[in-house]
Amino acid sequence: MINDELARIEGLCLDIMRTNLNFTYLSYFECWKVVLRRIKRHIRFCSKIVKLSNEGGYEAFPANFKKLISKHLELELKIADNVDNYLNKLFIEFTESENAS
Repeated sequence: MINDELARIEGLCLDIMRTNLNFTYLSYFECWKVVLRRIKRHIRFCSKIVKLSNEGGYEAFPANFKKLISKHLELELKIADNVDNYLNKLFIEFTESENAS
């Protein structure tokens, strides 16, 4: 299940990279925001899976591996937040330049 979710996250990241990073149309910005929300949702879902992996007395991962996965998921969420903040700054710059013209 985690592997499937991580594959979805990777696919969504590739979708963002394939799009033209150009604010000619506001629809690009809206599309990126939707994709980022989906990425964050998948990361949070993976985190829940890892946290609940030892419910019912069955341990799906060794403790050190569980910590490693959790750290990587936290890092992915921080990266997604940074990209989101960067896109917000770009959007503000774009709208300010459009209003100035």
